[in-house]
Amino acid sequence: MWQPKEEDIIVTLKLVKTKGFVLVNLQQENIFEHYFIGLDKSCFLRTLYWLEANHFVYRTPIKEIGKKRYYLTDEGEALMKQLQKNKESSET
Repeated sequence: MWQPKEEDIIVTLKLVKTKGFVLVNLQQENIFEHYFIGLDKSCFLRTLYWLEANHFVYRTPIKEIGKKRYYLTDEGEALMKQLQKNKESSET
């Protein structure tokens, strides 16, 4: 089964954790230029859906058409901390 790269997971989890981030019209490429350094739209979405399927993030019911809000689960928080710790130890 496909699994995203650790760096893509970290970037996606950080974005989900960003207060006020909502998935809106993903055809607006400037959204990706603003948030994603080195992560394109398809990679982000594939990573996000992988995280959701594996219970690291969850999606709230849509209140406004076209807006989806994601949140980290406890497992997602733990995964982000572990991956950041791994990244820091590999850089030293």
